[in-house]
Amino acid sequence: MVAALQVGFVQGLLGSVVAAGSALIAISSVTTVFRRRRAEERFLTVLTDSMRKTFTQDKKVLEHAKEGELPEKEKEALRGILLEAVPKLKKTTDKDLIERALKQPSPRGRESYERKILSQAARQALLELETTNAAGRVGRTAGESYSGEAQPPGEPEAQDAGSQEVTGQVTNQVGQVAQEVRGTAEEVAEQAQEAAGEGKRGDTAERTRPTEDLRNAALEAEDLTGGKLEGGKRPNLRRAYFVGADLQEAYFVGADLQGAYLQEADLQGAYLQGADLLVADFRKANLQGGHLREANLQGAYLQGANLRDADLQGVNLRGANVQGANLQRADLREADLQGDFLREADLRVVDFRKANLQGADLRGANLRAADLQGANLQRADLREADLQGANLQGANLQVTDLEETTGLIQEDIEHAIGNERTKLPEGLRRPDAWSKRIEVQRAIIANRLE
Repeated sequence: MVAALQVGFVQGLLGSVVAAGSALIAISSVTTVFRRRRAEERFLTVLTDSMRKTFTQDKKVLEHAKEGELPEKEKEALRGILLEAVPKLKKTTDKDLIERALKQPSPRGRESYERKILSQAARQALLELETTNAAGRVGRTAGESYSGEAQPPGEPEAQDAGSQEVTGQVTNQVGQVAQEVRGTAEEVAEQAQEAAGEGKRGDTAERTRPTEDLRNAALEAEDLTGGKLEGGKRPNLRRAYFVGADLQEAYFVGADLQGAYLQEADLQGAYLQGADLLVADFRKANLQGGHLREANLQGAYLQGANLRDADLQGVNLRGANVQGANLQRADLREADLQGDFLREADLRVVDFRKANLQGADLRGANLRAADLQGANLQRADLREADLQGANLQGANLQVTDLEETTGLIQEDIEHAIGNERTKLPEGLRRPDAWSKRIEVQRAIIANRLE
């Protein structure tokens, strides 16, 4: 009887030790992933700076790197920059983590990781260069012929569990590791607690920065219909991989989706108000009826995207590429589209009231019945654009090229603002008011409409 009790006690103790050891391994793994992510963020900053300085005059290399389609010569040059950037990291732990990622035993793993990190750095470098040269840029022409696909984030390295030594002090070690994680990031602490089977979320009074951290998450072709990630929890989805995902009516209000891969994703009716979509890739994505009011779409890739009936009021679309996109009946009131690439876009019945389209490339765009009241179209390129039935009341057409546009009539011109440098189609005459100051022209237009 006593012997049986002793055996049972020993077995129970061993079970507890094994469970605690498993928890320690789980926590250690989560901690490693978190540290590697932080190291990658710091490394991207260093690498982006190096690539921007090296290829200031040769953006074509950055475009190739962004798309993951590098000729062998460019690949070797970028690999050299990549390796030279590692020693520039200040923290030794960061250097070790990045070096380990670049020396993965699997050739495919190494190549995928290099491609991913170079693509992300190239994206950011291009954005910084575009921002620097924004004043002189007419429209973004980069990325007109994409054929590659964005690469999913690399997988974290496998944890070597065999090196973990489970001893009688393992419970104390678990506590020490968990405390360290809590001190660096609350979200990792929560994951660690779940892995250890604690089922607790910690003291809510101490957690002042709740977050949904899905950076680099790979959710290709996933069905997240109606999924909800509230901005109040600061969801972090930077560089997340949503290619082909079903995100209909998903709730991403205020989310951080910088650099996210959303090609061909179904975002019909999705809620993205106030979301940060800086340089996000929406090529051929379905955003019909999407709610994107006040969102940041600066430098976004929207070629071929469906934005029909979308609420884009007040969005920042500076430097975005909207070539061939469908924006029928979209609401773009007061939106900032300065310097945008809108060539051949379907802009029928779009509400552009008071929108900023200064310097935009609208060649071949379909602007039939579009409402451009009070819009700023200074220096915009409207060659071959169709403006039949468009409302140009109070629109600023100074230094705008309308020479090859179709659908314009004299009445449209009379209600717009222009000057001697505005180019008109054959058969239309320059209004006398265009020789006057903008304020005077506005007053004349207002009097005509009374």
